Amino acid sequence: ARQLIGHEAEATWVAFAPDGKLLASGDAQGIVKLWTIPEGKEVLSLNPDGQATTPKPPPDKAAVHPLVGWPSGLS
Repeated sequence: ARQLIGHEAEATWVAFAPDGKLLASGDAQGIVKLWTIPEGKEVLSLNPDGQATTPKPPPDKAAVHPLVGWPSGLS
């Protein structure tokens, strides 16, 4: 399994794109993030109002909620 670190609130849902190349995740604050599969790179973050923001490294990995999910062999 891989771990994605980026949500500052608890992730409440995830969904894969039909082609399996992207994963979308949403958190309790209404933030939606898009991740590449299998790399696990955050490529987009949307605020609750739909405004896109540039992904940035989390300030403190201990303070963010990780997503653990897809098998490492998935591509």
